[in-house]
Amino acid sequence: MQPREISVEEVKTLAVGSNVYIHGEDQNGEHRVIECTVAGTWPEMRKFLTYRVKGELRKCAIKEYPGKYYSRAKE
Repeated sequence: MQPREISVEEVKTLAVGSNVYIHGEDQNGEHRVIECTVAGTWPEMRKFLTYRVKGELRKCAIKEYPGKYYSRAKE
């Protein structure tokens, strides 16, 4: 069963600390899922996503990415 896709606008309305997944294909065409956490700067509250790669914390913008979609993590 495929997870329910959510829009970029829905991701932006989630509370800081919420978890979401980014789904897409890797360079070999395999389905890949990255678990992310909604984060934000204070006092502006510009939201972005954080995730880890081999223990290193990385961040990315909440926006449309070609060939990718968001889903909500069960909490």
